[in-house]
Amino acid sequence: MFPDYKRYGVMWMARKPLASAYDMSGAFNNVSLTLTQGANEQDVIDRLDDILKDYGGIGAYARKDQLSNRFLSEELKQQKTIATIFPIIFFGVAAFLLNVVVSRLISLQREQIAGLKAFGYSDFDVGLHYTKLVLMIVSLGIVIGIVAGIKMGQGMSNIYMTLYSLPFMTYVLKPQVIVTAALISMSVAVLGTLYAVRSTARQCALNHRPSITPPWGSAWPAAL
Repeated sequence: MFPDYKRYGVMWMARKPLASAYDMSGAFNNVSLTLTQGANEQDVIDRLDDILKDYGGIGAYARKDQLSNRFLSEELKQQKTIATIFPIIFFGVAAFLLNVVVSRLISLQREQIAGLKAFGYSDFDVGLHYTKLVLMIVSLGIVIGIVAGIKMGQGMSNIYMTLYSLPFMTYVLKPQVIVTAALISMSVAVLGTLYAVRSTARQCALNHRPSITPPWGSAWPAAL
């Protein structure tokens, strides 16, 4: 199924002596066709089978049924699945970790947050402060991820060229992929941060809620 290059090779020789040796002068045992745009693939296959039936043709088949194409297409499908499932898992873990880290960071600064709220700062202002901090870290990660992704993508393209003997395979990183990945990363980071800020803001509001004391003190009159 896979060629072993120590026991497998391709030898070339002139057409005429090879045809004479196998009694195939003026004949062929394999032919590949390229379809023009808009051509009906199944119609071409049916017509080829009718033409070559009297000459020992065993049936034409499309590129999707070729063994080499099947290996490559299934490999690309697997990569597509990995590229869809793994980021979802990583984004979920990242949102959870951001929530935990930011929650601990905010818990150490509750007094400062309470002071800011006492001076009139809203929950939005406090959340915006921590959101900027997280977005700065995420932006640095996006830049590093893009550079590392380009290098790894180019390396994977070279691996495919070597493994599948492809003449060329140029790695292209589309701008919309970068924009989409950056927006999703920032959205996940903001969601994880805002949830932690919201929880802390509620706790601060409960802890600093003023209490109402009756004018006669803490003890109720005996008549009541």
